[in-house]
Amino acid sequence: LPEGECFGKKFKDPTGKFFTSRLEALRHMAKDDSIKKEDIEIMREGMLVDGWSRNDSLPSGWFCRQIKGTKAKHYVTRNLETVDKMDTVIKHMRDNNYREEDIDKFKEGNGLQWKTDEDLPEGWRYGVYNNFKQGQLKNYMDPDGKFYGSIAQILKHFLEVDPDGEDFERTKKYL
Repeated sequence: LPEGECFGKKFKDPTGKFFTSRLEALRHMAKDDSIKKEDIEIMREGMLVDGWSRNDSLPSGWFCRQIKGTKAKHYVTRNLETVDKMDTVIKHMRDNNYREEDIDKFKEGNGLQWKTDEDLPEGWRYGVYNNFKQGQLKNYMDPDGKFYGSIAQILKHFLEVDPDGEDFERTKKYL
């Protein structure tokens, strides 16, 4: 721990200011030009102790952790912003000029391990999951990270946005 103190899950900086989480303390440190980069890295590494993790599908400097009681995850970006839904993660990555390869790597390694299919419209993916009553089912994700539970929902989407378009016809063939 850099200069300062830790009280259970609370942190106190050298000036006496308290923070209720490591992430909050880390955000404060990152804004303070007088804090050494080495100290910030020590606190970043402490995120792993607090239940955050890294994996190969995350961009460099990112962390993730499962939301208690769900299968969903929170993500912390290299700029210490928190994002929690696939579409907000993808939007964040695009807004911050991440490469499409990095976005694809994220999609493939998180959630349902989203895969491409040449019969789906460009940029669309599917993920397979097991349903206790119905067996294996597919979910679908558009290029922006929005989810669809069935091909019928995708067709409805295309009917609303571009009923005469190539994607609508391509999706009909996927059936």
